[in-house]
Amino acid sequence: MLASALLSAVHLLTLVSGSGPVFMRGRALARPLDDAGWQRLLAADNLWGIAAGLWIASGLGRVFFGGKEPAFYWRNGFFSG
Repeated sequence: MLASALLSAVHLLTLVSGSGPVFMRGRALARPLDDAGWQRLLAADNLWGIAAGLWIASGLGRVFFGGKEPAFYWRNGFFSG
């Protein structure tokens, strides 16, 4: 039960942590893309990539190490093709 709660919290926090880089990317694209602009854009994309990777990893952790049973996700039309 504790593992499920921790994995759920980490999953939610990683989702929220991705909103900062999305905002940074929007601000970088609103300015001219000179050398400094490209650096801001690439930094935002790198941070978003890290947040997305952590979000996926924590989601897989929820499936296989806590949270709901994997069968919940396999039967659910939202998660399966």
